[in-house]
Amino acid sequence: MKVPGDASLAGGEALPSLTVYRIRDVLEGDVPSVFDEVIDAHALRSCAVHDYYDDLLTARLYIPPVHGELPRWVPFVRDGFADAVFGRGVASQALIVASVHRYNRDRLFVIPFGHARFLIRQELIEPAFGRRVALNLLYEEAEVNRDWSRIRQVDARTIEANLRRSRVQRNRDTTFESFGVDPQRDLLDRIVGVPRDMDQFGRRISGGDSFRLELDMDFGGLGALLRRLLTVYGRTTYRDHFAWIDRVRAVNDPRLLHRLRNRTIDLVMSGAAEIDLAPPEVVDWDRIASFTFEIGNRAEHDDLRLNDYLDAVQRSRTQELDYRRLLMHRVTARDGDGSVVVRWSVARTLFGEFELDGAHYILDDGNYFQVAEDYLAELNGFVAALAEPTTALPMTTAATLEDTYNKALVLGDRNRLLLDKKTIQLAARTTPIEICDVMTVHGELIHVKRKLGSADLSHLFSQGYVSAETIHAGPELRTAIRTKINEQAQLQRRDATKFCNLVGEPFSSVSLTVVYAILADWQGKPHGDRMPFFSKVNLRHHTQQISRMGFKVAFAAVDAT
Repeated sequence: MKVPGDASLAGGEALPSLTVYRIRDVLEGDVPSVFDEVIDAHALRSCAVHDYYDDLLTARLYIPPVHGELPRWVPFVRDGFADAVFGRGVASQALIVASVHRYNRDRLFVIPFGHARFLIRQELIEPAFGRRVALNLLYEEAEVNRDWSRIRQVDARTIEANLRRSRVQRNRDTTFESFGVDPQRDLLDRIVGVPRDMDQFGRRISGGDSFRLELDMDFGGLGALLRRLLTVYGRTTYRDHFAWIDRVRAVNDPRLLHRLRNRTIDLVMSGAAEIDLAPPEVVDWDRIASFTFEIGNRAEHDDLRLNDYLDAVQRSRTQELDYRRLLMHRVTARDGDGSVVVRWSVARTLFGEFELDGAHYILDDGNYFQVAEDYLAELNGFVAALAEPTTALPMTTAATLEDTYNKALVLGDRNRLLLDKKTIQLAARTTPIEICDVMTVHGELIHVKRKLGSADLSHLFSQGYVSAETIHAGPELRTAIRTKINEQAQLQRRDATKFCNLVGEPFSSVSLTVVYAILADWQGKPHGDRMPFFSKVNLRHHTQQISRMGFKVAFAAVDAT
């Protein structure tokens, strides 16, 4: 349907791009009356509404009141809703809620224009709908002898303690592998590329939560397009190449988040072993002398413990603990002089793993992630199979500082050299390099970290990798390392030759072992059960990277209670 007599809305114009969200199958009711439930109730009251019907599609158009110039997408929308009146302005916006009957029920979609996506009730959006459609189209019935260079942009998140987002673009279409995404620890957010069927889906598609395409079509083809998207969404072709993307999923659904937070409160209140407290960021444990919960009697504690927090809550005037209070309650870390080192909400310090309705979830730094059970078992098996170090690492107490423990390791043993904080500044790096905390004549490079917080452990594993990479990099860097070792050996009255020869020329990495030692309350459990999920991911990643350079890797779970 066209609007006669309006040259600016000539029927020959094509829509520049179309963004499609799928609505989760949680709404019940008759179409189109259920459409209004998709829109934010406050915004709905001010919208002009128009309806559309054809053999395949039932749709309702919502137009908020604005004024100014007509945007480019108006001709496409007018093709379906001829009586719609649009404001004239760059801020113009509109939103279509559409239904197609497929697989014995009505399936709902939302197509926003301008900034109208903010009108959608976010908890109703089907997560990763567009990503799955895009992957199925990009790798549809792919064969080895066909062209794989179809990707232009990849958005991803690296699942480590400090979440890192990245967007990598190429100046021409290329293979997915060229974007540097690590299947072990990256979450794929959005992918942009060229579909194999350009006649049906256009020259460029993009998929994340939404699916975007550029296609020369009029409004009458929308119903058929949405049915095609449902068909493509139902395929599992993507698993032939991207099975790893289903292993870990960030939880964004507000309804599920509400249930997970309520489950967290239940676990916290019961003092369950599945939940504990830990710093959500890397901290200098040599500075921190105590922790204080800013509620109750504000007693000082030598470590972060869930039971201490619950005791503080009980001694306070808190009538009922809920997630809002976890966000409000603060924990403060102080140094020996009582000065504040850092402060967080209690919600950020919670970490753990638990099940809900048979699914496994990770809580870390206030975020929730759903994990496939077989992936978790795979990671736990990897941690359990790590070798133990030759050097005996004695148990200690929770109050023992890292530098105190490191000094005790070398005390009276001339086959060990203390290198804790003895850094090397290299021209090729912006930050100083620490070879290790303790080096042994047996070739063990021991890196020590207190506690089980994801941030600290990610830092520990990265530190071991950077050290190995530096040693492996070349003779010039090893010369600087030998200089530092020789200097410290003389100061500590050790035989420098024994230690320097381990990084001498010609160099062989097979004589060196990177040792990760974690001082924590392991509660008598397997290491994989106590270590945060993201730490296990990063431990495996860095272990594999170190092993590729020829180094051995060992792991020590040191009891510190």
